[in-house]
Amino acid sequence: MAVERNSNGVIGAICHRHIFNNFLSYTFSNGFAKNLTLGTGVRIETGVPINNLRAHPVYQNGGEAPSEGHGALGRTPTAGYGDLHADYSHKVGERSTLHFGADLFNVANQKTQLRVDQFQDAELGVPNADFKRPVGNDNIGIPRHISGRSTPACSQNGNSENR
Repeated sequence: MAVERNSNGVIGAICHRHIFNNFLSYTFSNGFAKNLTLGTGVRIETGVPINNLRAHPVYQNGGEAPSEGHGALGRTPTAGYGDLHADYSHKVGERSTLHFGADLFNVANQKTQLRVDQFQDAELGVPNADFKRPVGNDNIGIPRHISGRSTPACSQNGNSENR
């Protein structure tokens, strides 16, 4: 379980059922490619739960009260990313080595929408026109409209909790 953070501290968790990471590299030890290292990285993660969050009847703030079970509206799509790495070392003199390297991230330019608006009510009695639409990210994966507020998070048993 990954935790989203902002300048105010922890605001929620991201529940992926499965996350697969695979990083491989090989360094050539002889021939024309001696001291060349090539590597790949693959990350695949299942989607996060989509909740139906209603306005709290006492506080009247939108998105504070889950009206159905955790993930009742399904999950976001599964996403996968691939990275490449290359570096080369060249000895310069007796005590120095020159290193050249390159890392290419998300080489397939994968653009999976990871967040959707889960607030059914903008506030008590006011429907949210953006409910279940994609949400943009301003800072480290934190949706704009909930930045700095507590949101339901995943517990160890998969139930929704407010933190």
